[in-house]
Amino acid sequence: MKQLRLLLLFAGFALLTMLAGSTAQAQNASRTFPETGKTVNDPFLGYWQTHGGLAQQGLPITDAYDEPNDADGRTYRTQYFERARFELHPEQTNPRYQILLGLLGKEALFARYPGGRVTAASEIVPGGGSRNFPETGHAVSGLFLSYWDDNGALAQQGFPLTDAFYEVNAADGKRYITQYFERARFEYHPEQSDPRYRVLLGLVGKEIYQRKGSSGSGQVGCQPTKQIFQYALTSNGELASRLGCATDPGYDAANGIHGGYQPFRKGAVLINQSDSRPSYAYGLYPDGRYKRVDYIGNGSRKAGDPPAPGPRTASAWEALGSESLGAATDTEEFGDGAVQHFRNGTLYYVGGGLQKVFAVLPDGDSGSWASYASRP
Repeated sequence: MKQLRLLLLFAGFALLTMLAGSTAQAQNASRTFPETGKTVNDPFLGYWQTHGGLAQQGLPITDAYDEPNDADGRTYRTQYFERARFELHPEQTNPRYQILLGLLGKEALFARYPGGRVTAASEIVPGGGSRNFPETGHAVSGLFLSYWDDNGALAQQGFPLTDAFYEVNAADGKRYITQYFERARFEYHPEQSDPRYRVLLGLVGKEIYQRKGSSGSGQVGCQPTKQIFQYALTSNGELASRLGCATDPGYDAANGIHGGYQPFRKGAVLINQSDSRPSYAYGLYPDGRYKRVDYIGNGSRKAGDPPAPGPRTASAWEALGSESLGAATDTEEFGDGAVQHFRNGTLYYVGGGLQKVFAVLPDGDSGSWASYASRP
């Protein structure tokens, strides 16, 4: 009997040891992918395994690291995969939502199409059925709808951001019926003999990571957002998503940056004057378009009934076309300024009595613009 008790005691101890070892292994699960040389650890590995694995998420293309999030300016533990970006959100009280997928479909859409506007004609996706999504005003139909329903739906794919249309694929240069969603891009590949693979997800994780650029240490090269722009970005998530990462540390009055602004009957003039960097003037028009010219310095104050074009806006007013802007409707504002460049555009701050932030996307000779408050 004594031997039996000892045998049971040793068996119980062995079982407890095995269970403890299994628990520790589960808590520290890890897998290295030889295809890319990157390692995925829990909790990201558990999410990858239970949410579609290779087909839905793709191979890991970075290790996990802390990255500032374009959507809200906060820093999260992040890992990029070919088709997704995993973000760890410990602030979420529900464990189901502590791992979220980044809005890579949206970022890829705005990176390729200014303002996220696709002008191509809508195309019919093979297969039956259709569903309208009033949240974004777009419909999903055919095989795309079936794939959306069968592969994670809203949590995995997000809402549709476009209708289906033909797009030239950046990976192989071929045209496919394509549709952008908040977290993914669907592509119809009729050349696939296996029907299971005729709807594929675009490599948006890889595209966005490469667009941001690697610093060589597995992290993307985002600069911290300058303080004067943080309120505009954190209170306008779509603006942050459209701009992407900051690419320089930003410059302000300490670097000789000044800002000017004057409204006109048919638009406004925005001035970025710098002592050491390029200086520009922007014609801002009511339809959301802008036109940029080099800022050539102060002009002569124009005669006529006030308000008249100010000394700083006068030369820009003429260079942009006085007829296109019309008469001034208020006096010129001028004060300390700031500028910071992002992947897909630039933010400007005009101080003085205005204290507003202006976004131009992309920063070139023309594009779209919007203005935002610089503080609550």
